[in-house]
Amino acid sequence: AAAAAAAAERDGPALPPHLYQVAGAAYYDMAARGRSQSVVINGESGAGKTESAKIILSFFISAASAAGKGGGGGTTKVGEVLQAELDASNVLLEAFGNAKTTRNHNSSRFGKLLQLRFSPTGALTGGSISRFLLEKSRVVSPEADERSYHAPYQLASCCRARAGTPAADLAVRLGLRGAGTYRYLSAGGCLLVDGVDDAAEFEATNAALTAIYDGGGGGAAAGSAEAVWAVVAAVLTLGDIEFREPAEEEGKGGGVAGGR
Repeated sequence: AAAAAAAAERDGPALPPHLYQVAGAAYYDMAARGRSQSVVINGESGAGKTESAKIILSFFISAASAAGKGGGGGTTKVGEVLQAELDASNVLLEAFGNAKTTRNHNSSRFGKLLQLRFSPTGALTGGSISRFLLEKSRVVSPEADERSYHAPYQLASCCRARAGTPAADLAVRLGLRGAGTYRYLSAGGCLLVDGVDDAAEFEATNAALTAIYDGGGGGAAAGSAEAVWAVVAAVLTLGDIEFREPAEEEGKGGGVAGGR
């Protein structure tokens, strides 16, 4: 009801901007007047950009879903598929683009451009997500008391999974070890985050990967989700390789020492 009221609001906000009011005004102007809209969300670390974006996206999807129901079953079905894919994409962006910092346990370390497309009746017909300026250095050298991105810690949690579960089987196939044994994951001196269950987050991320890659939405072959985790495991393993210069009597050239 509150969302519908916000979407029907024609006048500008009388109070300081509110997420639902901003989203409602943008959706109404787009649907009623046929004008493209932009919502810019910015602020310093910990200001709430990630959560604000999720709330506004949720509003647009809800409003578009109602519009799709009024436009026929086919439109509704398309909207439901797009909603599921957008939800899964958001989970993946957080897992591979957000990290624990000294100021925020779920800090976005990249810029994001989300584009949604709607029918003339206001139903959701498509969308795309682009990312910019990902903080790549965090993968190999997080700052003190910070972590790398969430995904590798989630993957490493599979080592603690109960034997016989899919997570435990994945740990065996990929030769995983505990997070504390990987140089890239232990460099910041922070392995756990209060209130965050990496094992549960792994299940959510893996489900999103499966929905996008193995569910037919992305047109990828089955097994692509595990292939993504295999790349993450490979990066962690590469981080433990040590290069050394051999003694003179061993001859010229470099050498590679075993990792952990």
